[in-house]
Amino acid sequence: MVHGIALVVTAVFSITGVLAAARKSMDLFSVTVIGIVTALGGGTIRDVLMDAPVFWLHRTVYLCVALGAAVATFWGARLFQSTYRLWTPRCSHSLETSGALVVNLRNKVKL
Repeated sequence: MVHGIALVVTAVFSITGVLAAARKSMDLFSVTVIGIVTALGGGTIRDVLMDAPVFWLHRTVYLCVALGAAVATFWGARLFQSTYRLWTPRCSHSLETSGALVVNLRNKVKL
């Protein structure tokens, strides 16, 4: 269950980064990099500071989800642009915060 939540949160972080980058008229590569860094960057910094193995290097499904969400959002960005003002502040921040809390609590309990 928690693993599924972590994957959904990873996708939401990636979507948020791509939507922000898409407003700057970036190309597919740039938008994809920003989506992946947005999705995986915080957990990477957490793992490095905690001297733990970087999670997405051992479980590459997170990288695949971030990449897939970034590319899909890039191609479907026109659909999101009309609802971007509703999506970003209300929905994505709530999902990101609650999901990150669940995942970080799980990691803390495991250590």
